[in-house]
Order: sequence, then structure tokens, then C-alpha cells
Amino acid sequence: MTQINTQSLNELFKKTRLNNQLTSSEMAERLKISLTTLSKIENGLRQVDAETLLRLMHLFNISPSLQEMEDSNKTSLPMYTNDQYVEKTLNQINKIMQRFPKLREEPFKGNPLKEMVVDELPVLITKAFFLDENDYKITGSIGKGQFAEVPWLCVFLKDITKSATKGYYIVFLFSTDGQSVYMSLNQGWTFFHEKYGTKVARKKIQVAAQNLKGELLLNENEWITGPIDLQAHGILAKGYEAGNIFAKKYYFNELPSITQFKEDFYTLLQSYNEINLLRGKRSVDEFTESLLLLEDGLFFDVDEDEDFNLNVQKELTNLDEEADMNQENDAKKARQPVIQKGGKPKYTRRVKVAAAALKKAHYKCALDENHTTFTNKSSGKPYVEAHHLIHMSTQGNFEYELDCLENIASLCPTCHRLLHHGADHEKEQCIEALYDKMVNGLSNKKIYLPLPELKKLYQMDN
Repeated sequence: MTQINTQSLNELFKKTRLNNQLTSSEMAERLKISLTTLSKIENGLRQVDAETLLRLMHLFNISPSLQEMEDSNKTSLPMYTNDQYVEKTLNQINKIMQRFPKLREEPFKGNPLKEMVVDELPVLITKAFFLDENDYKITGSIGKGQFAEVPWLCVFLKDITKSATKGYYIVFLFSTDGQSVYMSLNQGWTFFHEKYGTKVARKKIQVAAQNLKGELLLNENEWITGPIDLQAHGILAKGYEAGNIFAKKYYFNELPSITQFKEDFYTLLQSYNEINLLRGKRSVDEFTESLLLLEDGLFFDVDEDEDFNLNVQKELTNLDEEADMNQENDAKKARQPVIQKGGKPKYTRRVKVAAAALKKAHYKCALDENHTTFTNKSSGKPYVEAHHLIHMSTQGNFEYELDCLENIASLCPTCHRLLHHGADHEKEQCIEALYDKMVNGLSNKKIYLPLPELKKLYQMDN
């Protein structure tokens, strides 16, 4: 296959993806290539083959004139800098590292460190990179009323957040020993801490970073991924460490060249703006929650049915043998849906609830307990699958939660496939049998749906 070794072609792939507001996964799927291949192409690490290039041009109606494409595609951030102020910024960062360990031993009020971090450094960063105050907010902090363990300066994209407590931002984090500073694409720790508590939040924020990292396609060999080390001990500082997505570490008196620093900063700035495209019409919280779906044991209805049931089987090994599966006796109000990139709401199923339903059914098929199955390797239990009788996709029509034990049937694989793919007359018999068996439990959870309406959900007219 002919290889076309032109750097502008590699740039074209990323520009086209950003112009069309596609995630990396969506773009790779359209081009019929792997996510890894797309990553290497966009980062200039792989030549573009003719077949992939032609598919790109056909799908997005791109002119074959490379010069026209370079002139018309301006998605990448232009690298405008004032090198004089870039140099001043580097000098200021070095000065802060040199002085702050001693300055924080002095009184907080009127401390020179505030002037250096809060007043001077934001101005230097703004002038160095021509950051528009209509788009960006640059804020430094040394603490409130007392010194923070880690001084910081944040660059906020206002469309995403104006605060370090939530969302995503670029941040300069000074290690407590004054020997280094990290320039990091990071996350708001407070959102995770308030939702999950300290211990679980550290794991969740790292999962979010890992999932987002896979979409941003930076060359990992050139960046620090995963937790960073600020030589800190406090909860907030540990949150900064865990929240890192990509970072560069600069050492005292060993700062990068002006050229390297500019390249590093603009690389993060480009990725930061790309997060805004990935977010789409969702709020920042909604976007973050979408990154944690699988980690939280949540799956969308039907689309990932096989993956959902595989994870249910794994969860069976974690179930407390003494757990009371009837502990939630009262009907629960429906949970809020997950908002997708285009703004469309979509409801989710919980792995733990489905696993509990299978256990409550004693791992037998609800349509016929004599149906034979096999022993699941991961759980050691008879293999059955969880099926929501009333589809989760219809949750918007119900006030109360459909993702409950009373709406989940334990089915052998054959019966489960029958409900999804069987002939109408066979499917109808199964639906009627499950309805008769489950209708009272549904009623107890304030879920009401006449049998004819249930059949329509299964695309049956009678």
C-alpha cells in the first residue's frame, strides 16, 4: 500500500476531527481504524496510507488541495507568544520555587509570596501567551488566611470552569520542598471529594484522568501521566496529585528553554480546548460523570448488553452472602439520566442491582427453573443473565426507578436471546409469563404498565 509521508496530512486528521466535534473513538470508528492508529497519525508518529486518506476525504468532503486545507482549517490554537514575557514567566517561576519555602515561615498577612504568585505571575502568563480575558481566567493562590501546602496558579477556560474546585484546568503546582513545579492538565478535586469521600475519590479521579487521557491523544512518552508527587500530605494537595491527566515537571534552576516551555504550554492549552469539544452540550459535572460510568458499575440500556452481563457475573463474586436483597422495600424516585455529548439524556443500569436480582432468583431462569445452563467461571454460580422487563430506555415515562430488583428477570441465555430476537408468537408467550410473575412486585414499587403497552416495547402490536 502506498505511503504518503507528509506532515500536513497528519495534522489534517486532527483538524478534521476537531472541526466536526468528534471524539477520538468516534473518528476512529468512522475511518475504520484502531484508536491507537489514529493516535499515532494525529501525533505524527505514523505515516498516512492512501486508503485511510481517501476515506477521510470522502467522509468529510475534503478538497484534495493540501494548501486549501491548510488555509481553511484553523482549529489548532495559533502559537502567538511574547518571548520577552515567556522568559519573565520562567524567571518568576524559578524565583517562587527559590523563595517560598522560607517565605511561608513568615506572617501570612502582607507576605511577599502573595505578590509573586497572586499578583505578578498571572499577569506574566497572560502577556506571554496573549490569553484573552474573555476566554480565560488566570488565578494564583497561596492559601486563604494561612499558607496552603502547595501554592498554585490556574489557567481556567471560562466555558469549562472558573474555579479549581470542579472541572478541568491547567495548573502550575509548586512542590512543598521548593525543588520543582508541575505544569499539569488537572481536575477539580472537590467534586470527587464531596461525591465519594476521601478514600474512594482518589481512585475515582484517577480513573477519570485515565479515561480522558485516552481521548486527548498526547504522546505519553513526553508527558507524565497518573499521579504526580508534590511532597505533600494534606487532603487537598493529595487531590492535586491524583487528579493529574498530563504534566511536565520542571526543576529549580533547571527550567526548560523558552521554545520548549512555549511548546509544552500550547500543547496543554490545545488539549484543554479539546476537552470543551468532547464535553459537547453537557455540563462539566455531566461530562465527568460520563467518564466514570463503567467505574461506577453503570451501563446504558441494551447498547452494551453483553458487556453489562459480563460485569454482572464479576459482581456476583463480590456480593455479601448475608446481604438482604429485600432491604429497599420502598419505591425510589427515578435517578437522573446521563447526558450525552449532543445533549440527549440516556438512562443507565447498575451492575450491583442486577447481580442482586440474580442472587435473589437463586440463579434460575424465571421462565423455567428446569432450563439447564452452565457454571460461570468467574462466579462459580449457574450462568444466568439479567433482563429489565420494562426497558430502562423508557425511564423518562416513569416517576419511580425501573432499575430495581422487581423489574429484573433472571433468564438463561436462550430465553434472554429469545426476548430480544425471537419470533413474535414465541416472544409473546414469554412476555406474558414474566408479566404475570412480576406485575405485583412492580406495583409495589409504584411501576404500572398494562400488558398491551409492554408488548409494544418489544415491538409487538397485539
